[in-house]
Amino acid sequence: MAKINAFYGLEQTEFTIIKVKTGSGIQIEIFTTLKGSASTKFVQKFDLIEDTDAYITLDKNTTNLALSDVDNDSNLDVLAPTVDRNGNLRLATYRFNLDLNAFEPYNKETETN
Repeated sequence: MAKINAFYGLEQTEFTIIKVKTGSGIQIEIFTTLKGSASTKFVQKFDLIEDTDAYITLDKNTTNLALSDVDNDSNLDVLAPTVDRNGNLRLATYRFNLDLNAFEPYNKETETN
């Protein structure tokens, strides 16, 4: 459904982030690009069960997967808009955790800066 590439971490590792539709909903799949190669390695997956695809507008562009610095930490966060089975709009947001060298769901209420 959608694909974006971005660089994260101290070594500026390239990540490919893909939004795919499955029989149970939407998945966000994250891969790293292996250095010196065109090959990718699966890293993480986030399930948005029973959700369907949705779109947002950022900087006058409509998209269903985006990068934006939501938490103002100078790193781009992954934004994946969806609609749940009750018709409620959701904005799944994932940020890169430097300490874990991995993505994690972002929730402003649980932010620990």
